[in-house]
Amino acid sequence: MRTADQRVVVAATRAHTDLVTGAGLEYRALPRDIEAETRASPMAQRLLDGGRAMPSRTLVQEMVADNRPCPPGLESKGWGVR
Repeated sequence: MRTADQRVVVAATRAHTDLVTGAGLEYRALPRDIEAETRASPMAQRLLDGGRAMPSRTLVQEMVADNRPCPPGLESKGWGVR
């Protein structure tokens, strides 16, 4: 893209700052610490440990049982969400 005179900006975690800027690209930090959120997420840990993704219905029901906020758009699916 740079050879086509395009501006290239990479949004990544702060841990990747040197990698991005070292490649000569413009860096922007993601607004949250995605790595910390991934480490704290049981679902993400299951995936990192080789597990399979849960169906949306199961995920939403688990979120309700744990009193976690439901992702926008899923709360109206009628899957036991209050």
